[in-house]
Amino acid sequence: MRSGFPIIYEQPVFRPPGEAQSLLLQVTTGCSHNRCTFCAMYRGKSFRVRPLAEIQRELTLCADYFARRGETVRKIFLCDGDALAAPSAHLLGVLDRVHTCFPALRRIGIYATAANVRAKTDTELALLGKRKLTLAYIGLESGSDAVLRAVNKGNNAAEVVEAAQRLSQHGWQTSLIVMLGLNGRAFASAHREETAMVISQTPARFLSFLTTVAVPNTPYFRAIEAGDIQPLTSRELLEEMHYLIAHIDCPKPVIFRANHVSNQFPLEGVLSKDRAKLLSTLEQWIRSCPANLYPDANPFLL
Repeated sequence: MRSGFPIIYEQPVFRPPGEAQSLLLQVTTGCSHNRCTFCAMYRGKSFRVRPLAEIQRELTLCADYFARRGETVRKIFLCDGDALAAPSAHLLGVLDRVHTCFPALRRIGIYATAANVRAKTDTELALLGKRKLTLAYIGLESGSDAVLRAVNKGNNAAEVVEAAQRLSQHGWQTSLIVMLGLNGRAFASAHREETAMVISQTPARFLSFLTTVAVPNTPYFRAIEAGDIQPLTSRELLEEMHYLIAHIDCPKPVIFRANHVSNQFPLEGVLSKDRAKLLSTLEQWIRSCPANLYPDANPFLL
């Protein structure tokens, strides 16, 4: 963090790769669900909504900070894990101060869950959208309800589709997140086939693939140690990505990225315009990848 920056964050703080240039604003801390077996991001935090006055004061200080440097804030990302869980009145109070402090703002993004969206009325979603909160990152993880139950996701795939459809109706864009290899070899067929179908039904503008990493001290990690989950090899993960890209049927262009730190190789394009190029690249990687190689746990995720 730059010297003299006015926000002191409650660590750890996470944001999507696409929000690298955004001002990060902690509206909530932790995750309101925080029970997914694979996730350790917020296990050391309790979920709470930060006081509105505290957030508004940070925004005022940030406006002064950037003005003194002649810098313009174009994007803001609302943290932590699912800040859309905060009451709408609270979010509207934050957004009103955001627009007072940063009139040149283009858009605001937020992590969200299907449950967060279901809890909002159509009027609330419309009011939030009119204040440029128009991009929701939603962890689909898998289109298979069996996989979602196994990892204790807290929603089913149909609820994610419904959430994305409601957001789209009120001017929002959705960025779907899918986890390659989730719950291992026993679920691989259902995971890839049903995930391709669900993505095809979802009006997403963005789609990102992450590789499932067994993070120590999580239930998922312990299940792998016990032999209850057999993780996919590097080649199998590439084959799964190949299957998904080949079978996703997007009625509108979808910006696709697999550039998260967990991924073995960076890959991006527009579905379905770049499908042939993406598949060709994956086929080259698959041919050169040893069959018995497993991806190393990424140190940035541990």
